[in-house]
Amino acid sequence: DYLGWVQHDRAFHELGRKDCVLPQLQRILEETQGRVSRFQIYRGAASARAIQSRPEHRAIFEAMQAHDGERVEQLVRAHYLEGDRAFKEYLHGMPEDPT
Repeated sequence: DYLGWVQHDRAFHELGRKDCVLPQLQRILEETQGRVSRFQIYRGAASARAIQSRPEHRAIFEAMQAHDGERVEQLVRAHYLEGDRAFKEYLHGMPEDPT
């Protein structure tokens, strides 16, 4: 259920930033997530990443429940770096534009 995953992924990331007290940062994060979600839907960019990110999300959530801020920061940082790496790998595998 790829589209279901995209919806859950977006909801998870919204949950993680819902208490952000910096309105401008909140707006930037929301805009970025919107762009990522659209790319995931229209390009199917995240099918392999969907499987990989599930345990990462679970570990972040568990650290949040344990109120372990240092662990949350460590896991979120690793999650975003891995997402960035996977996204770049995906882009490098895309066919060249013939124009």
